[in-house]
Amino acid sequence: MSTSDWKRAGRSWARRADWHDIAFAPFDQPLLDAAGCRPGERALDVGCGAATITLALADQVGPTGTAIGVDVSESLCTTARTRIAAAGITNAEIALGDAATTDLGPAPFDVVVSRFGVMFFADPVAAFTHLTRVLRPGGRVAFAVFRERDRNPWVDLAVQALQPFLPPSEELGAEPAGFSMADPERVGAILGDAGLVSVGFTPVDVLMTIGGGEGVDGAFRAVAGQLLAAGILRRLDPPTKAAAHEALRTALAEHLDGPAVRLGGSAWIVTAHRPRPGPT
Repeated sequence: MSTSDWKRAGRSWARRADWHDIAFAPFDQPLLDAAGCRPGERALDVGCGAATITLALADQVGPTGTAIGVDVSESLCTTARTRIAAAGITNAEIALGDAATTDLGPAPFDVVVSRFGVMFFADPVAAFTHLTRVLRPGGRVAFAVFRERDRNPWVDLAVQALQPFLPPSEELGAEPAGFSMADPERVGAILGDAGLVSVGFTPVDVLMTIGGGEGVDGAFRAVAGQLLAAGILRRLDPPTKAAAHEALRTALAEHLDGPAVRLGGSAWIVTAHRPRPGPT
């Protein structure tokens, strides 16, 4: 999705922030471990959403460090600031803007982190070049990006269930945005062009809880809500939409595990760093 798309979709994500936290939680610790933040460091959270990772980074860097989250969605930034204030955290702040271009101040960062945010850069080389510049020499990046769609049933299930109800000319999931960084070779080239080195990839495969663990109804609202935010289901006439809803519910029900719908998710945890200047 484009920046403008995310600004609109952010309202839906903000309303369902707790559900997204639950769904993505299995990826959080592997990402934080890869970031390896230490007390006193400055950390940047790209595409911070509702500040889940920003808050975790603030805890890791401690009172002598700083965690800054940046997001293009005003709704998500508002939710993030509310969460930070409620937690009484004083070493975290939120900036509204596009991390690919936003002026993040003169002080360099020790680490740049992102949980599923960098996949949506319109020009990833330019964006990572900008982020490389805000890193101190020797500073590092750690981010999570989804692997191929067919490795991510939490998305692919909806695609398979709903595609028969769309016009033949419209392919659900054809827009690569969320999976644009699934190919390690491409990602390595992007980061290399941006001036980063020692690029590494660690696969993380998990079971994701969809819809906050609130059964098929919760999972349906979570998935359908995102599809509505993207404008997909709105384009269907009422009878077709009703049939599509029923097909999606049936598909989700097949993955009910106790009180929750659980579906597989697969990501890369990508790491790299900005090189230190060599001897002159």
